[in-house]
Amino acid sequence: MSISSRSLLLLLAALTFITTVPALAQENRLLHAILVKVNGNRITQADLDEVAEYLFGKYFPGRPFNTIRREEVDELSGKAMQELIRINLILDEVEKRDIEIDDERKQRFYRIMKIDPVTASRTLKRMADADAAFDKLMSLDGKSYTKPGPKEIRDFWNKNKDSLFITQRRVKVRHIFLNSQLGDPGVLKKQADMLRDNLDKTPLNERTTKFAKFAEEFSQGRFRSLGGLLLIGNDDEGWFNQDFPNRGRDADEIFPEAMVRAIRGLRNPGDMSDVVQSEKGFHLLYLEDAKGGEQIPFSKAQTYIEWNLTEIARRQYQYQWMKRKMETSVVTWNDGTAYPIDRILPSKPNEDSQQNALRNAIQ
Repeated sequence: MSISSRSLLLLLAALTFITTVPALAQENRLLHAILVKVNGNRITQADLDEVAEYLFGKYFPGRPFNTIRREEVDELSGKAMQELIRINLILDEVEKRDIEIDDERKQRFYRIMKIDPVTASRTLKRMADADAAFDKLMSLDGKSYTKPGPKEIRDFWNKNKDSLFITQRRVKVRHIFLNSQLGDPGVLKKQADMLRDNLDKTPLNERTTKFAKFAEEFSQGRFRSLGGLLLIGNDDEGWFNQDFPNRGRDADEIFPEAMVRAIRGLRNPGDMSDVVQSEKGFHLLYLEDAKGGEQIPFSKAQTYIEWNLTEIARRQYQYQWMKRKMETSVVTWNDGTAYPIDRILPSKPNEDSQQNALRNAIQ
């Protein structure tokens, strides 16, 4: 799932990065608005949008955009600006030292990050250039890291294969909802039980059709006209992550928690939940189809494992390098005032955050 540049623009325009552009400025003016300067190099709103769109797919793979909360937007835009400043600092040093960028390393970055080098934006190509050039900077500074051997890679796989190397499970679920605000709860419960009993006696190859018919006839939910097919996100066919976050932009629940637990408890296509009661009424959930939730083979995982094991050491040195680089750099807002250094330096890398990055990268 990705966000359009327009969606990101409208979402991020309200943030404090845009300090000199009037609120009613036209969209093209916002896109070219200069937000920050790094040693004279400009970072624009368009640059921020591109990186934020990439990071959304990286940190929230498969997640519907309409579930993102304001505090997550703030965090995402902050990370995007950190990344843009990091890129500019590295490429500034590359230019000063006239360093040749390693094309093999750059292509590896594209593969790991699932970026198409042909269609990649200018900003994402600069991200790849910075990543590829940093090893050379380390070497020139007398720093290096030891690449993991086959045994270390295999040990990591054996330890984490059941947690990190499982594909994201996606499902199609139908829903019958009887609203307790519109009828007697006791009567509605009996009706829900009767519907479930009827469906339970229906052959599996006919159950989807009958459930959809019952949903259209009896359900009082907003997906009634679709035969109860839940649409969570922008997939018109109804696929969504079974572990989707049950919070909207305003941090309120999307669905009652009892209903969500029932969705997550469905295992095999054709399965139905028990009749579930929430504060809103009675729910019956049906798993129409499922995919994913499978073991990622070692042959595919080993490249990502090698990347993960080397990246922590690499990032730790990069953190220290950026602190030194900032001593001789000038980073300002577009009006010339100093950009806060605490917004430039990311938090120190650790094993947990790197494993989260690995989990997202391999999906």
